Amino acid sequence: MVQNKINLANNLYYMSNNKAKLYISKEFLTIFIKVLLAVICLTLFIDIVELLRKFANDGLNPIQIIHLSLLKQTHLYVEILPFIILIASIIFFTKLSSTNELTILKTSGLSNSSIFLGPIMLIAIIFLLEIFVLHPIAKKSNISYQEKLNKYLNIKAAKIETSNLWFKANNQNDKFIINSEQIIFKQDKLEFTKLNLFFINHEKIKFINSSKAYLANNLLSLTDSIIYNLQEKNEASKIEVININITRDDIEKIINTTQKLNHNNFNLINIIKIIILKQADPEIIAQSIIMLNHIIAKLCSYVSIFLLAAYLCIFPPRYNKKIINITATIILGFIIFFILNISYNFALSAKIPIFHGIWLPNFLLLFSLIYLHLKKELGYSLWT
Repeated sequence: MVQNKINLANNLYYMSNNKAKLYISKEFLTIFIKVLLAVICLTLFIDIVELLRKFANDGLNPIQIIHLSLLKQTHLYVEILPFIILIASIIFFTKLSSTNELTILKTSGLSNSSIFLGPIMLIAIIFLLEIFVLHPIAKKSNISYQEKLNKYLNIKAAKIETSNLWFKANNQNDKFIINSEQIIFKQDKLEFTKLNLFFINHEKIKFINSSKAYLANNLLSLTDSIIYNLQEKNEASKIEVININITRDDIEKIINTTQKLNHNNFNLINIIKIIILKQADPEIIAQSIIMLNHIIAKLCSYVSIFLLAAYLCIFPPRYNKKIINITATIILGFIIFFILNISYNFALSAKIPIFHGIWLPNFLLLFSLIYLHLKKELGYSLWT
Protein backbone atom coordinates (compact mmCIF):
# COMPACT_ATOMS: atom_id res chain seq x y z
CA MET A 1 0.00 0.00 0.00
CA VAL A 2 2.80 2.40 0.93
CA GLN A 3 4.71 1.44 -2.19
CA ASN A 4 1.63 2.19 -4.34
CA LYS A 5 1.37 5.66 -2.81
CA ILE A 6 5.05 6.29 -3.48
CA ASN A 7 4.64 5.17 -7.09
CA LEU A 8 1.57 7.39 -7.47
CA ALA A 9 3.44 10.36 -6.05
CA ASN A 10 6.36 9.72 -8.42
CA ASN A 11 4.00 9.45 -11.40
CA LEU A 12 2.32 12.73 -10.48
CA TYR A 13 5.73 14.35 -10.08
CA TYR A 14 6.92 13.14 -13.50
CA MET A 15 3.61 14.19 -15.10
CA SER A 16 3.92 17.69 -13.68
CA ASN A 17 7.54 17.89 -14.83
CA ASN A 18 6.63 16.72 -18.33
CA LYS A 19 3.87 19.35 -18.50
CA ALA A 20 6.36 22.00 -17.39
CA LYS A 21 8.88 20.89 -20.03
CA LEU A 22 6.15 20.90 -22.69
CA TYR A 23 5.10 24.39 -21.60
CA ILE A 24 8.69 25.65 -21.93
CA SER A 25 9.03 24.16 -25.42
CA LYS A 26 5.70 25.61 -26.57
CA GLU A 27 6.63 29.02 -25.18
CA PHE A 28 9.96 29.10 -27.02
CA LEU A 29 8.38 27.87 -30.27
CA THR A 30 5.63 30.51 -30.03
CA ILE A 31 8.15 33.29 -29.48
CA PHE A 32 10.35 32.03 -32.33
CA ILE A 33 7.40 31.98 -34.76
CA LYS A 34 6.33 35.50 -33.73
CA VAL A 35 9.86 36.85 -34.22
CA LEU A 36 10.12 35.06 -37.58
CA LEU A 37 6.82 36.52 -38.80
CA ALA A 38 7.83 40.00 -37.65
CA VAL A 39 11.16 39.73 -39.48
CA ILE A 40 9.43 38.42 -42.62
CA CYS A 41 7.03 41.39 -42.68
CA LEU A 42 9.84 43.89 -42.03
CA THR A 43 12.29 42.50 -44.60
CA LEU A 44 9.55 42.10 -47.20
CA PHE A 45 8.46 45.72 -46.78
CA ILE A 46 12.05 47.04 -46.94
CA ASP A 47 12.88 44.90 -49.97
CA ILE A 48 9.75 45.97 -51.87
CA VAL A 49 10.59 49.63 -51.25
CA GLU A 50 14.19 49.05 -52.39
CA LEU A 51 13.11 47.24 -55.57
CA LEU A 52 10.59 49.98 -56.35
CA ARG A 53 13.36 52.54 -56.05
CA LYS A 54 15.84 50.45 -58.04
CA PHE A 55 13.50 49.60 -60.93
CA ALA A 56 11.31 52.70 -60.88
CA ASN A 57 12.33 53.63 -64.43
CA ASP A 58 12.30 50.10 -65.90
CA GLY A 59 8.54 49.69 -66.27
CA LEU A 60 8.03 46.95 -63.65
CA ASN A 61 4.53 46.89 -62.17
CA PRO A 62 3.82 46.32 -58.41
CA ILE A 63 2.89 42.63 -58.95
CA GLN A 64 6.26 41.95 -60.59
CA ILE A 65 8.07 43.83 -57.81
CA ILE A 66 6.32 41.77 -55.11
CA HIS A 67 7.07 38.57 -57.03
CA LEU A 68 10.77 39.42 -57.21
CA SER A 69 10.86 40.35 -53.54
CA LEU A 70 9.26 37.06 -52.48
CA LEU A 71 11.85 35.14 -54.49
CA LYS A 72 14.65 37.02 -52.72
CA GLN A 73 13.33 36.43 -49.19
CA THR A 74 14.34 32.77 -48.72
CA HIS A 75 18.01 33.54 -49.41
CA LEU A 76 17.84 36.40 -46.93
CA TYR A 77 16.38 34.17 -44.20
CA VAL A 78 19.31 31.76 -44.59
CA GLU A 79 21.59 34.66 -43.65
CA ILE A 80 19.57 36.07 -40.75
CA LEU A 81 18.23 32.86 -39.15
CA PRO A 82 20.96 32.88 -36.46
CA PHE A 83 19.90 36.37 -35.41
CA ILE A 84 16.23 35.32 -35.34
CA ILE A 85 17.21 32.54 -32.91
CA LEU A 86 19.20 35.08 -30.88
CA ILE A 87 16.29 37.54 -30.61
CA ALA A 88 13.82 34.73 -29.82
CA SER A 89 16.12 33.44 -27.05
CA ILE A 90 16.46 36.93 -25.55
CA ILE A 91 12.68 37.45 -25.47
CA PHE A 92 12.13 33.92 -24.11
CA PHE A 93 14.47 34.25 -21.12
CA THR A 94 13.47 37.86 -20.44
CA LYS A 95 9.83 36.79 -20.25
CA LEU A 96 10.54 33.81 -18.00
CA SER A 97 12.49 35.91 -15.53
CA SER A 98 10.34 39.05 -15.53
CA THR A 99 7.10 37.10 -14.90
CA ASN A 100 8.64 34.90 -12.15
CA GLU A 101 7.89 31.80 -14.23
CA LEU A 102 11.53 30.76 -13.95
CA THR A 103 11.33 30.80 -10.15
CA ILE A 104 8.16 28.69 -10.23
CA LEU A 105 9.75 26.19 -12.58
CA LYS A 106 12.85 25.94 -10.41
CA THR A 107 10.86 25.45 -7.19
CA SER A 108 8.78 22.75 -8.88
CA GLY A 109 11.93 20.66 -9.14
CA LEU A 110 13.13 21.36 -12.69
CA SER A 111 16.89 21.50 -13.14
CA ASN A 112 18.80 23.83 -15.42
CA SER A 113 19.25 21.08 -18.00
CA SER A 114 15.51 20.31 -17.96
CA ILE A 115 14.68 23.96 -18.66
CA PHE A 116 17.18 24.12 -21.53
CA LEU A 117 16.44 20.73 -23.08
CA GLY A 118 13.15 21.54 -24.84
CA PRO A 119 14.29 24.77 -26.56
CA ILE A 120 17.62 23.21 -27.56
CA MET A 121 15.77 20.29 -29.18
CA LEU A 122 13.61 22.80 -31.05
CA ILE A 123 16.73 24.66 -32.20
CA ALA A 124 18.11 21.36 -33.52
CA ILE A 125 14.86 20.77 -35.45
CA ILE A 126 14.99 24.33 -36.84
CA PHE A 127 18.60 23.70 -37.88
CA LEU A 128 17.64 20.50 -39.75
CA LEU A 129 14.78 22.32 -41.49
CA GLU A 130 17.23 25.04 -42.50
CA ILE A 131 19.66 22.52 -44.00
CA PHE A 132 17.22 20.18 -45.73
CA VAL A 133 14.34 22.54 -46.61
CA LEU A 134 15.30 26.22 -46.50
CA HIS A 135 18.64 25.98 -48.32
CA PRO A 136 17.35 24.00 -51.35
CA ILE A 137 14.38 26.37 -51.63
CA ALA A 138 16.71 29.37 -51.37
CA LYS A 139 18.93 28.05 -54.19
CA LYS A 140 15.96 27.50 -56.51
CA SER A 141 14.43 30.87 -55.58
CA ASN A 142 17.70 32.64 -56.28
CA ILE A 143 17.91 31.10 -59.77
CA SER A 144 14.23 31.87 -60.41
CA TYR A 145 14.75 35.47 -59.22
CA GLN A 146 17.52 36.03 -61.76
CA GLU A 147 15.47 34.44 -64.57
CA LYS A 148 12.38 36.50 -63.76
CA LEU A 149 14.43 39.68 -63.47
CA ASN A 150 15.99 39.08 -66.87
CA LYS A 151 12.54 38.35 -68.30
CA TYR A 152 10.91 41.46 -66.80
CA LEU A 153 13.77 43.68 -67.95
CA ASN A 154 13.96 41.98 -71.37
CA ILE A 155 17.58 41.03 -70.80
CA LYS A 156 18.48 38.34 -73.32
CA ALA A 157 22.12 37.96 -72.38
CA ALA A 158 23.19 35.94 -69.33
CA LYS A 159 23.39 38.33 -66.40
CA ILE A 160 25.29 37.14 -63.32
CA GLU A 161 25.69 38.76 -59.90
CA THR A 162 29.44 38.86 -59.20
CA SER A 163 29.86 41.41 -56.40
CA ASN A 164 31.58 38.77 -54.25
CA LEU A 165 34.06 37.70 -56.95
CA TRP A 166 37.55 39.13 -57.40
CA PHE A 167 39.66 38.48 -60.50
CA LYS A 168 43.45 38.82 -60.60
CA ALA A 169 44.91 40.22 -63.81
CA ASN A 170 48.01 41.94 -65.09
CA ASN A 171 49.75 43.28 -68.18
CA GLN A 172 53.34 44.08 -69.03
CA ASN A 173 53.51 46.99 -66.60
CA ASP A 174 50.95 46.55 -63.83
CA LYS A 175 49.19 44.05 -61.61
CA PHE A 176 45.62 44.66 -60.48
CA ILE A 177 42.45 43.11 -59.07
CA ILE A 178 39.04 43.45 -60.74
CA ASN A 179 35.69 43.46 -59.00
CA SER A 180 32.30 44.09 -60.62
CA GLU A 181 28.73 44.20 -59.38
CA GLN A 182 27.43 42.26 -62.37
CA ILE A 183 28.73 40.61 -65.54
CA ILE A 184 26.63 40.20 -68.67
CA PHE A 185 27.82 37.56 -71.15
CA LYS A 186 27.21 38.82 -74.66
CA GLN A 187 28.05 37.12 -77.92
CA ASP A 188 31.34 38.85 -78.61
CA LYS A 189 32.26 40.46 -75.29
CA LEU A 190 31.67 40.73 -71.54
CA GLU A 191 29.93 43.74 -70.06
CA PHE A 192 30.88 44.77 -66.51
CA THR A 193 28.59 46.93 -64.37
CA LYS A 194 30.14 49.16 -61.69
CA LEU A 195 33.64 47.83 -62.19
CA ASN A 196 36.44 48.53 -59.69
CA LEU A 197 40.04 48.16 -60.83
CA PHE A 198 42.54 48.10 -57.93
CA PHE A 199 46.19 48.56 -58.89
CA ILE A 200 48.76 46.68 -56.81
CA ASN A 201 52.03 48.22 -58.00
CA HIS A 202 51.19 51.32 -60.06
CA GLU A 203 53.35 54.34 -59.32
CA LYS A 204 50.53 56.88 -59.45
CA ILE A 205 47.12 55.21 -59.67
CA LYS A 206 45.42 53.62 -56.66
CA PHE A 207 42.21 52.40 -58.27
CA ILE A 208 39.65 53.19 -60.98
CA ASN A 209 35.86 53.20 -60.74
CA SER A 210 34.00 52.67 -64.00
CA SER A 211 30.22 52.55 -64.39
CA LYS A 212 30.54 50.35 -67.49
CA ALA A 213 33.41 48.30 -68.89
CA TYR A 214 33.75 45.82 -71.75
CA LEU A 215 36.18 42.95 -72.21
CA ALA A 216 36.97 41.67 -75.71
CA ASN A 217 40.19 40.17 -77.09
CA ASN A 218 42.17 40.87 -73.90
CA LEU A 219 41.24 44.55 -74.06
CA LEU A 220 39.30 46.09 -71.16
CA SER A 221 37.46 49.24 -72.32
CA LEU A 222 36.33 51.65 -69.60
CA THR A 223 33.52 54.21 -69.82
CA ASP A 224 32.46 56.96 -67.39
CA SER A 225 35.36 56.17 -65.09
CA ILE A 226 37.17 58.05 -62.36
CA ILE A 227 40.84 57.63 -61.42
CA TYR A 228 41.92 57.81 -57.78
CA ASN A 229 45.62 58.49 -57.37
CA LEU A 230 47.85 57.73 -54.39
CA GLN A 231 47.22 61.17 -52.89
CA GLU A 232 43.49 60.34 -52.53
CA LYS A 233 42.62 62.89 -55.21
CA ASN A 234 40.49 61.99 -58.19
CA GLU A 235 40.34 63.15 -61.75
CA ALA A 236 38.40 62.38 -64.90
CA SER A 237 39.74 59.25 -66.49
CA LYS A 238 42.06 59.54 -69.46
CA ILE A 239 42.51 55.76 -69.55
CA GLU A 240 40.01 54.25 -71.92
CA VAL A 241 41.52 50.85 -72.78
CA ILE A 242 43.72 48.52 -70.72
CA ASN A 243 45.48 45.45 -72.10
CA ILE A 244 45.06 42.56 -69.66
CA ASN A 245 45.98 38.87 -69.64
CA ILE A 246 42.56 37.59 -68.56
CA THR A 247 40.07 36.33 -71.15
CA ARG A 248 36.37 35.64 -71.34
CA ASP A 249 37.06 31.90 -70.92
CA ASP A 250 39.10 32.55 -67.75
CA ILE A 251 36.29 34.56 -66.14
CA GLU A 252 33.67 32.03 -67.24
CA LYS A 253 35.70 29.20 -65.67
CA ILE A 254 36.02 31.07 -62.35
CA ILE A 255 32.29 31.82 -62.31
CA ASN A 256 31.38 28.21 -63.12
CA THR A 257 33.61 26.90 -60.30
CA THR A 258 32.05 29.38 -57.87
CA GLN A 259 28.54 28.43 -58.93
CA LYS A 260 29.34 24.74 -58.39
CA LEU A 261 30.51 25.52 -54.87
CA ASN A 262 27.45 27.68 -54.20
CA HIS A 263 25.19 24.92 -55.51
CA ASN A 264 26.67 22.45 -53.05
CA ASN A 265 26.88 24.93 -50.20
CA PHE A 266 24.83 23.59 -47.27
CA ASN A 267 23.37 20.88 -49.50
CA LEU A 268 24.35 18.07 -47.16
CA ILE A 269 23.49 15.21 -49.49
CA ASN A 270 25.50 16.63 -52.41
CA ILE A 271 28.43 17.43 -50.13
CA ILE A 272 28.53 13.86 -48.79
CA LYS A 273 28.31 12.46 -52.34
CA ILE A 274 31.22 14.62 -53.47
CA ILE A 275 33.35 13.56 -50.51
CA ILE A 276 32.56 9.82 -50.80
CA LEU A 277 32.55 9.43 -54.59
CA LYS A 278 35.34 11.97 -55.17
CA GLN A 279 33.93 12.73 -58.63
CA ALA A 280 34.91 16.39 -58.63
CA ASP A 281 37.94 18.64 -58.75
CA PRO A 282 40.30 18.25 -55.75
CA GLU A 283 39.63 21.89 -54.81
CA ILE A 284 35.86 21.32 -54.72
CA ILE A 285 36.31 18.12 -52.66
CA ALA A 286 38.52 19.95 -50.16
CA GLN A 287 36.07 22.82 -49.84
CA SER A 288 33.15 20.37 -49.53
CA ILE A 289 34.90 18.80 -46.52
CA ILE A 290 35.24 22.25 -44.97
CA MET A 291 31.55 22.98 -45.67
CA LEU A 292 30.52 19.68 -44.03
CA ASN A 293 32.45 20.61 -40.90
CA HIS A 294 30.89 24.06 -40.95
CA ILE A 295 27.37 22.62 -41.23
CA ILE A 296 27.89 20.40 -38.19
CA ALA A 297 29.57 23.19 -36.22
CA LYS A 298 26.75 25.61 -37.06
CA LEU A 299 24.39 23.75 -34.71
CA CYS A 300 26.99 24.22 -31.98
CA SER A 301 26.96 27.98 -32.61
CA TYR A 302 23.14 28.10 -32.38
CA VAL A 303 23.22 26.36 -28.98
CA SER A 304 25.97 28.75 -27.83
CA ILE A 305 23.86 31.77 -28.75
CA PHE A 306 20.92 30.28 -26.83
CA LEU A 307 23.12 29.80 -23.74
CA LEU A 308 24.48 33.34 -24.10
CA ALA A 309 20.95 34.73 -23.99
CA ALA A 310 20.19 32.54 -20.97
CA TYR A 311 23.24 33.80 -19.11
CA LEU A 312 22.76 37.51 -19.77
CA CYS A 313 18.96 37.88 -19.98
CA ILE A 314 17.81 36.17 -16.78
CA PHE A 315 17.38 38.70 -14.00
CA PRO A 316 14.87 39.42 -11.20
CA PRO A 317 11.70 41.39 -12.03
CA ARG A 318 12.96 44.57 -10.34
CA TYR A 319 16.40 44.46 -11.90
CA ASN A 320 16.97 47.94 -13.35
CA LYS A 321 19.60 47.15 -15.96
CA LYS A 322 17.57 44.96 -18.31
CA ILE A 323 18.14 47.17 -21.34
CA ILE A 324 21.90 47.08 -20.79
CA ASN A 325 21.96 43.29 -20.58
CA ILE A 326 19.72 42.84 -23.62
CA THR A 327 21.80 45.28 -25.67
CA ALA A 328 25.00 43.54 -24.58
CA THR A 329 23.54 40.18 -25.63
CA ILE A 330 22.63 41.48 -29.10
CA ILE A 331 26.04 43.10 -29.62
CA LEU A 332 27.91 40.01 -28.40
CA GLY A 333 25.73 37.80 -30.62
CA PHE A 334 26.57 39.86 -33.70
CA ILE A 335 30.28 39.85 -32.80
CA ILE A 336 30.26 36.08 -32.27
CA PHE A 337 28.66 35.32 -35.65
CA PHE A 338 30.97 37.83 -37.34
CA ILE A 339 34.06 36.11 -35.88
CA LEU A 340 32.73 32.63 -36.72
CA ASN A 341 32.04 33.72 -40.31
CA ILE A 342 35.52 35.19 -40.73
CA SER A 343 37.21 32.09 -39.31
CA TYR A 344 35.11 29.87 -41.62
CA ASN A 345 36.12 31.92 -44.68
CA PHE A 346 39.78 31.64 -43.66
CA ALA A 347 39.39 27.86 -43.45
CA LEU A 348 37.56 27.80 -46.80
CA SER A 349 40.42 29.66 -48.44
CA ALA A 350 42.90 27.17 -46.86
CA LYS A 351 44.68 29.94 -44.96
CA ILE A 352 44.16 28.14 -41.63
CA PRO A 353 43.36 24.48 -40.76
CA ILE A 354 39.75 23.28 -40.45
CA PHE A 355 40.06 22.72 -36.70
CA HIS A 356 41.39 26.23 -36.05
CA GLY A 357 38.96 27.92 -38.42
CA ILE A 358 35.74 26.05 -37.57
CA TRP A 359 35.86 23.87 -34.49
CA LEU A 360 38.19 25.78 -32.17
CA PRO A 361 36.10 29.01 -32.07
CA ASN A 362 32.86 27.03 -31.59
CA PHE A 363 34.35 24.79 -28.87
CA LEU A 364 35.81 27.76 -26.99
CA LEU A 365 32.49 29.61 -27.12
CA LEU A 366 30.33 26.62 -26.13
CA PHE A 367 32.54 25.39 -23.28
CA SER A 368 32.99 28.93 -21.94
CA LEU A 369 29.21 29.40 -21.71
CA ILE A 370 28.71 25.94 -20.18
CA TYR A 371 31.35 26.81 -17.58
CA LEU A 372 29.60 30.08 -16.74
CA HIS A 373 26.29 28.27 -16.27
CA LEU A 374 27.88 25.61 -14.08
CA LYS A 375 29.72 28.18 -12.02
CA LYS A 376 26.64 30.18 -11.06
CA GLU A 377 23.10 28.96 -10.61
CA LEU A 378 20.64 29.70 -13.43
CA GLY A 379 18.78 32.91 -12.69
CA TYR A 380 21.53 34.33 -10.49
CA SER A 381 24.25 34.79 -13.07
CA LEU A 382 24.95 38.52 -12.91
CA TRP A 383 23.18 39.97 -9.89
CA THR A 384 24.46 37.84 -6.99
